[in-house]
Amino acid sequence: MRKPIQDLTADEKAKLQGYYVRLRYNDESVTIPGCRQPGKHLDGDESFCTLEAFKAIADKFTPRIWTEACAENMGEPAFPKSPEPSGF
Repeated sequence: MRKPIQDLTADEKAKLQGYYVRLRYNDESVTIPGCRQPGKHLDGDESFCTLEAFKAIADKFTPRIWTEACAENMGEPAFPKSPEPSGF
């Protein structure tokens, strides 16, 4: 089971310090809006998100128990019944 940032101990949070995450898409750096705030990115480069800030953002989209989430729709077809355009 994955631990959200709010459930980490102070010692576990301290281990996240000093690490950064950068996303790239089509070989271009992507700046995550939530990492633009002071203290949430590498000084001088907003595209490097602190690991702690990135984890807090990713926690909003990642299931806590991913094995259960992946098994939820096992009986469903692999493709949606109607088209689902991306970005919406």
